[in-house]
Amino acid sequence: MSAPDQAAALHERLFVIDTHSDTPTASLAREGWDFAARHDVAVDRSQIDLPRLREGGVDAALFAVYVGQMGRSPAGLQAAHDRARR
Repeated sequence: MSAPDQAAALHERLFVIDTHSDTPTASLAREGWDFAARHDVAVDRSQIDLPRLREGGVDAALFAVYVGQMGRSPAGLQAAHDRARR
């Protein structure tokens, strides 16, 4: 069995987790963006969607939500929280 075939077989046997995805910030916040539809990185700069996760054999993903530094105050914390929830 060739090295690429061995790698593909190993990938298929393992539970594959993408441990860092910026999709919520970069894509899900876009009006009308559909995570279940296949997208093209050259067109919309999206990094992942469900079809590409499935094609890549990814079994689970952790999604990062980056909102940037807000003011270090109760109001700043609330603004960051609200933005992350949106």
